[in-house]
Amino acid sequence: QEQSNLSNLVSNAQALLLPSLFEGFGVPIIEGFEAGVPVLTSNTSSMPEIAKGAAYLVDPLDVDSITEGIKNIVENIKLRTLLIERGKKRVADFSWEQTADLLWNTLMQAVKVHGIQKH
Repeated sequence: QEQSNLSNLVSNAQALLLPSLFEGFGVPIIEGFEAGVPVLTSNTSSMPEIAKGAAYLVDPLDVDSITEGIKNIVENIKLRTLLIERGKKRVADFSWEQTADLLWNTLMQAVKVHGIQKH
């Protein structure tokens, strides 16, 4: 029920905005694609890899970049349509198996970056 409510909320939005500093995997990006709304996300961390050209990328530390992105998504109908079409195509790339593999690789990368070791 909660997932259904979230899906309805996202699908009725103008866009999904995720100007995050770090995302381990970026599930909200995929949810935005699946809901058929344009997605704005950060040009850092795993987000460009998840979006793969289907989202509007911004610098999460630059308010002007985020503002410009929101304005472009809301006002530019051609851009909105393009992002929605690309998002629908991109979400098709994510099966549960592929998603699990990508999540695993992201976790392993985090382990390497942060020097986490087994005890």
